[in-house]
Amino acid sequence: MKHIKHEHAPALDENPTEEFAMSANLLGTAYALNQSRPSFVPTTWAEFRNWMDNYVKIAVANAQQFQPVFFAQGIFSAHRMQQAWEALLGVVAARENAAAASRSNTAVFNILLFNTSHDAFTPPRAITPTMPPNTAIPLSGLMGVIGKQVALLRQQPNFTEAYARLFGVLPTQSSAPDPSTLDPALTARFTGGEVILNFRSPRSLSNVDLAEIKCDRNDGTGEETIGSTVRARYTDHHDLPEGRAVWSYAVCYRSPSGAYIGRRSVADVTIEGRTPVGLTTNANNN
Repeated sequence: MKHIKHEHAPALDENPTEEFAMSANLLGTAYALNQSRPSFVPTTWAEFRNWMDNYVKIAVANAQQFQPVFFAQGIFSAHRMQQAWEALLGVVAARENAAAASRSNTAVFNILLFNTSHDAFTPPRAITPTMPPNTAIPLSGLMGVIGKQVALLRQQPNFTEAYARLFGVLPTQSSAPDPSTLDPALTARFTGGEVILNFRSPRSLSNVDLAEIKCDRNDGTGEETIGSTVRARYTDHHDLPEGRAVWSYAVCYRSPSGAYIGRRSVADVTIEGRTPVGLTTNANNN
């Protein structure tokens, strides 16, 4: 059998190939990036794309009006920002094209291998992969570029609220909810062997560290804390009682200091436990 050599991470005493080193460096840089964005920039890609198209168009059209912001060098160049944005759209198209090609190839793979009709099959037209630009792009980090441009733009004496609306950079009001109104919105479901709790994840909430889960099994021992999590799901594997019982769950948010935040959310669930020893469900027994 012919041995096929695959690209691998170099050992300590090996020198990586130029292509491997470049890919590793790019991936390392990408994973280390802080993906923050200015508050006035939309969070969804579709909304951001429309917003960015408008921002670049207005910046290019008003470069002379705001020369320190859009008619200078480096990040303060509307022309360079436009080139970077066009390159980014090319990358987006390449990613979408690659995803479509992957889905098409997977479909053909499954049909050829598992089709039960065994008929002749004509694959769809091949999707030709596209690649990002292979020339140097004049700048990167558009989110940071926009933040610095807008900060300088707001310092210009001729920058008015009308321009802020035109650029789409009006300051946004804080959307953080009142901490006292935070509600975990707990639901509980018995699966036959365990109870699955679902609630609002504390990860996305300001000043919330974790969700604390409590349970009263109505067996006379009272309520106890059974766990905590930063996720939106918790599974209770407690031993089942004999017969039927009602377990009462509660979820509360806690701050990094340990204080309770927001509302206590509760949910009851009926447990169908083990059949008591010596008890049978046979209807013919007297």
